Amino acid sequence: MPRLLLLLPQMPQDPASGAARSMRTAVEMLAVAGWQVRALAATASEGATDISAADFLRGTGLEVTARPPNRAVYRHDRPMLEFTDKHGIFYRLLDTGDETSATWQLKHDSQFNRLYHRELADYHPDIVFGDVGPFIGGRLGTVLLIILIVMLLNELSTEPRCIVPHAEFGLRNAVPSR
Repeated sequence: MPRLLLLLPQMPQDPASGAARSMRTAVEMLAVAGWQVRALAATASEGATDISAADFLRGTGLEVTARPPNRAVYRHDRPMLEFTDKHGIFYRLLDTGDETSATWQLKHDSQFNRLYHRELADYHPDIVFGDVGPFIGGRLGTVLLIILIVMLLNELSTEPRCIVPHAEFGLRNAVPSR
């Protein structure tokens, strides 16, 4: 079965984001179907909250381990939260503290990039699935997200499909090939 890495710029369990939870639900279904799934994300949320990400996750019944940062080498690194959910998905979340999903990258993108490269090297995913918009910016990120979704659907489908790019709008639609 394929190996999939879910990559998100916010907590997959973010109570303020239907998009993050929807993407998490999609990979949960793949994990139940036998896929190997891991997730790399930040703990940032779209909504303000007074509760820490670790406490929120523990409140949902997850056994969360907090890993201290390696400040011997990188003195501004943040802690990591790690856990495996009931579907067997291993999550590694960069604890961004009180930063929002719109601001955390200004301070912590270097650490997140190192974590991402480590996941690629150690886990060797066949598919990286997620919201890449915030990582590479704007419309191009949205276009690449749509391409990733279509590629994932192609992987699950018995009928091959092609995508038709449109210069002005990124991806205008996905058209079945015959």
